[in-house]
Amino acid sequence: MRLLYYLIVLLSFYSQSTLAGGWSSGGGELLKNSNNPWFLNNTPQVNYCILIDEVNFGVNSEIIKKQLKRALSFWQHQFCDALLLNLPDFGQIKIASQEFKEENCNKNTDLRFQFGVLNEQQKKYLKNPSQYAAVTVRTEYDEVNLKAKGFVYISPLKGPLSYAPHGIVENAWSKDDGNLLYLALLHELGHIFGLQHFGSFGQLMSESFVESLLINIKNTNTFSEHRSSDFFSLKTDTGLICPDVPLLSLWQNFFNVEPDNQCFTFKFEHDPRNSLLGSSWMHVYVSPSKDQPMTLAHSIELIMHKFLPEFLSLIWLSDKQKIFTPKDLENNQIGPGILGTSGLSISKKGLLQTDGKTKNRGINVQFYQGKGTVSIDGIIDNELITLL
Repeated sequence: MRLLYYLIVLLSFYSQSTLAGGWSSGGGELLKNSNNPWFLNNTPQVNYCILIDEVNFGVNSEIIKKQLKRALSFWQHQFCDALLLNLPDFGQIKIASQEFKEENCNKNTDLRFQFGVLNEQQKKYLKNPSQYAAVTVRTEYDEVNLKAKGFVYISPLKGPLSYAPHGIVENAWSKDDGNLLYLALLHELGHIFGLQHFGSFGQLMSESFVESLLINIKNTNTFSEHRSSDFFSLKTDTGLICPDVPLLSLWQNFFNVEPDNQCFTFKFEHDPRNSLLGSSWMHVYVSPSKDQPMTLAHSIELIMHKFLPEFLSLIWLSDKQKIFTPKDLENNQIGPGILGTSGLSISKKGLLQTDGKTKNRGINVQFYQGKGTVSIDGIIDNELITLL
């Protein structure tokens, strides 16, 4: 509860310092509840349907359904590690916890996934659909029950609606069994679950993430897969790193390993009872080259040190809503809403114990929710050394 209290205080300060003078607006419309999650845990089931122009989109329904289910599963897993309020009457706020059930498209469908398909009303709303690689549009919002309806549109790369600027990946959506399509769906579903654009180029919820997937550079999809492997869950593996000189010499010296070790892997094991704020173990593996087996050099216990908000979201509430009670709002209300999905940067510290011939070294590992990244700093004789 203390953690939530600090976050609420910080968000209150943020609201007062950046939103003073009234509501911000975009596109001539007041934001208000437009950034709310489309579905909270008072909605147990979300009905969705799929529309595909297979000729111009170039992907069959089997691949689309597979990657959509995979994307939904990703967020359902990730939101288990999200920091969300636990209220007296409503209970813990749950996002992406619903059962998602496919049905035939009809006027009552909650969510439509449209692959290269737009009706005339949607085309009129988007004005120039060809400028979008992908877009999520909320068409209805029930302010009483805090539930939305709308559609996710992924553009085809050929045909009259094509998004096809120069230099994009050929047959991008069907490439590698639809892996780039999966990543695009991750981003758009993030908006449905209340996440706004956040992070730098190439990170999952960054503003131009979907467009970055389509850039024709070597290993685009492999790199993108790695970037989106974690969001709320803390990173568990940095992958193989074979640094160049002088960084290699720095790592060899700091981790007190033999000079013939040219490659490193850092693996993190988190407390399953409290992965965010509990202790973690950092395992340092080394090898002479990328083609040889890794051996364990060190295991370092990391103790929770401090945290700071990386991003904060607000669930805006109108006077009409009947989901949260006065008791729920009494101690958690921030302006016209409550704290929504929030992400942290979490610092954990440890001590690398050497063989006694050299001094022990302090180590600080910073995990960033929402970015899927980690930074590592070392300390020798009170001097801070950036390692990763």
